[in-house]
Amino acid sequence: MRQLHTARAYFFNYISTKKGRHSSLDSVFIENRSFDKVDFKETNLAKGEYESCTFTACDFSHSNLSEVKFIGCSFTACNLSLAKLKQTSFLDVKFKDCKMLGLRF
Repeated sequence: MRQLHTARAYFFNYISTKKGRHSSLDSVFIENRSFDKVDFKETNLAKGEYESCTFTACDFSHSNLSEVKFIGCSFTACNLSLAKLKQTSFLDVKFKDCKMLGLRF
């Protein structure tokens, strides 16, 4: 299990540094990426901006989405229940068949 967690951390670090561009020292800019069946409970989504990204069947329940900006993204069959949304932005975002219990906007 520890090896899987380390692989996930590496994966998200790779996305943050290789697939997107940095918008500041601690945040990322990710554009036109698809995330399918990713469990963000174990490893939080990197802080920054996600533009025109697609999230399908991802689990964000109890995850920390603070200081993340979603622009033109779509969420399909995702679980966002009880996610932390401090300084989180959803701009022109579409939600379809998502579970969104206990969110404080």
